[in-house]
Amino acid sequence: MVCLSQLLMMALLVSTAGTTFPSTGHIKHLLKSLEKVTEFYNAFVDQVNFDGLYGLRIVEGVLLHIKGSFLFELMDDSFKFKVDALLKNCQVPINKGIAVVNRDNPKQFQKLGVLLIRRYLMNYEPRNIKPELRWPFVLNIRDSFKVINERSSDECFGSLFASEESGSCEISKKCSKLVTTPNLRSYPLTHQILFSVEAAKTKKCSRSWSEMLGLRGYLSNTEFQRIWCTNSYYEMLSYVQTGRRQNGRRYHAVESHNLDLFFEILFVCPSIGFHEFLKEEYIAVITDAQDASGCFKLPNKTSSGRKLLEEKEMKDGCMFHLTAVGAGALAVYLHYTLVMLYTSERFHLDLINDNKHYLEAVELGRLELLPRKHTPSNNYIFYMILIAVNILFIFLIIKKGRGSSWRRFVKRLLAT
Repeated sequence: MVCLSQLLMMALLVSTAGTTFPSTGHIKHLLKSLEKVTEFYNAFVDQVNFDGLYGLRIVEGVLLHIKGSFLFELMDDSFKFKVDALLKNCQVPINKGIAVVNRDNPKQFQKLGVLLIRRYLMNYEPRNIKPELRWPFVLNIRDSFKVINERSSDECFGSLFASEESGSCEISKKCSKLVTTPNLRSYPLTHQILFSVEAAKTKKCSRSWSEMLGLRGYLSNTEFQRIWCTNSYYEMLSYVQTGRRQNGRRYHAVESHNLDLFFEILFVCPSIGFHEFLKEEYIAVITDAQDASGCFKLPNKTSSGRKLLEEKEMKDGCMFHLTAVGAGALAVYLHYTLVMLYTSERFHLDLINDNKHYLEAVELGRLELLPRKHTPSNNYIFYMILIAVNILFIFLIIKKGRGSSWRRFVKRLLAT
């Protein structure tokens, strides 16, 4: 039997079908989904883990960003009321959840707890990806995790947050190299972007981080993020499957084992202004994975594919990291929808200014083929060996070749 909440959600989906995106119908739909998320956290806060609670901090931070901007004054009163109610529903589970996470995982809390203690600050500025910044190749998932894994990710973020207490920036050369290694994919790529976001927020490290980027050939954190988010965007597209139903309507789907990463990608770059990720058809992909309780589940007990940190699955199939990234994606969709509905002219003006910044970077010669200059060492060594073998082979032909004309031909070829 279909419950009342599912019927209401289906009605909201029908009401938004065929309308221009964004619309007030989309806002109602997103607010309803976020309301279910906060209800879930309030009901199960005693079981929450670090990743799960950080997702709720993100939702709270996006809502505070909405309320603290001029956008809030332009919104309908009914939407203002919903935003205020959502913020109130976030307070209790966040306060209780911090104690739960500290109790259950004190070592992780000591290293990364600042992400839960302080409010999430949304550094949003409308920006565009640039197709010409797409890397010529990306490593496979296994090799990407050889560069950044759970331990190294925690160490780098931990050193960043330790800087706030020590009084000096603690980012090591090793971490600066790891988080700026190009051509990665999956969670290593999203964590590199998240590191750049947090480094810019950290007072003791924001300047040092900019200097590190400069030494590695990047004009600014803004342009570093543009390169990384451009490549994250194309990875996201690779997970989306499209087709047509029997009624002729087009559908978009993502395989279950890719949903967790897909939601994380949908949150990370759009939260700092890269709007191209947020397509209307992906909203249904998110809400289809949401349970009536408000949490997010995977069908048929599929593995989430989560690698960098362990996923915590509850007895009923609810998954905390999946819920966290799903909620984060819903929150940035809500923000973008409100921006486009109420302040689209200012949004497009900001994009024009962003494009000017990008063109200035190109003119200075600080973006041209930058990712290609930092080819991972394993591939570099392979190509050097291959070139050396070919040179040796040609040398032997010249030395032991039978015909002088052939030797002259090869020498001419080498000379050119």
